[in-house]
Amino acid sequence: MQVAQWLAQLGARHLVLLSRSPASDVAQEVIHTLEISGVRVTVAQVDVASREQLADLLANCENSLPPLRGIFHLAGVLDDALLMQQDWNRFTNVRKSKVEGSWNLHTLTQHLSLDFFVLFSSAASVWTMPGQGNYAAANAFLDALAHYRHQLGQPALSINWGLWNNLGFTATAYGKQVQSRLDQLGIKGIEIQQGLTILEFLLLQNYVQIGVVSVDWQKLFQRQKTFAQSPLLKQLVDQYQSTNSAQEKDREDLILSLKTAAVDERKQISLDYLISQVTQILQWGTAPLPSSKQSLLELGLDSLMALELKNRIRDELGLDIPVETLIDGSTLQQIAQIVSESLISAQVISSTSRPREDIEIEEIVL
Repeated sequence: MQVAQWLAQLGARHLVLLSRSPASDVAQEVIHTLEISGVRVTVAQVDVASREQLADLLANCENSLPPLRGIFHLAGVLDDALLMQQDWNRFTNVRKSKVEGSWNLHTLTQHLSLDFFVLFSSAASVWTMPGQGNYAAANAFLDALAHYRHQLGQPALSINWGLWNNLGFTATAYGKQVQSRLDQLGIKGIEIQQGLTILEFLLLQNYVQIGVVSVDWQKLFQRQKTFAQSPLLKQLVDQYQSTNSAQEKDREDLILSLKTAAVDERKQISLDYLISQVTQILQWGTAPLPSSKQSLLELGLDSLMALELKNRIRDELGLDIPVETLIDGSTLQQIAQIVSESLISAQVISSTSRPREDIEIEEIVL
């Protein structure tokens, strides 16, 4: 609806709006306002993933409307989960509107001379977004389709958007949770007017694929080490990489205290550390601290939050705790015990390493 209003403001006088579901009350109000302003709006309940439905709609448009000049593909479905929790139904659910939908639009309009063919892709297809394996694959198809059309000499633009504020998915309860989690990483939402202004600018350029995301890069590279290791972002990493020595010293002090503490003390330090991390991830605020006798699931951590906790433990303590351990009902006390034992094992391995073997391995590599 935002894009429809924006197009009308730019002078469009004939719009065809498609959706799998009927127009909501809010959408109907917007459509009514557009029609009062002189825009002819055709609304159709069509699933773009259905070739037959889309073909019928396009045929009707050719018979009753001026020639079609441009297409915006904005359809999308989210069904986030870790790969171990994904199944083919989840991939299909997310794939249809993106893959079949965009391909149908492409093949059924080959005989038309279009001015633009814009695909709303996602940043998830160009960098790591935990839990979005199915969504990343679906959007990667949009990116590939844009390049394919470009090779054919046809207009195409795939935009790898970040989340937009208070719009679509981010207006839902789950979307607000996701946005809150991304805010902690330094990934901000795009304001609606800002996004539309960028969209207008991009339509006047010659890009085939481009990412548009609002990011605090320094914060992101501090909080999410995988981004700092991305070849795609290397130039930005070199420019924004944190040199916060105080933060690094805190991390080194924590590791030293864990390694030199007695067994019982190490368990308590591990527990305090985990409570601190879980409190940050859950944005616990000023409420009483999480109970160490409750499981992470009982405390409210979902699988994606558990993955974030796993990554924090890996990046800050150098320990690789399986994410399954964090979502199998283990309590904070039990996980603290695992962290403590893992540190002991790491020290034993380090102290018993054999330099001669290291030399032999190095010689083989060379």
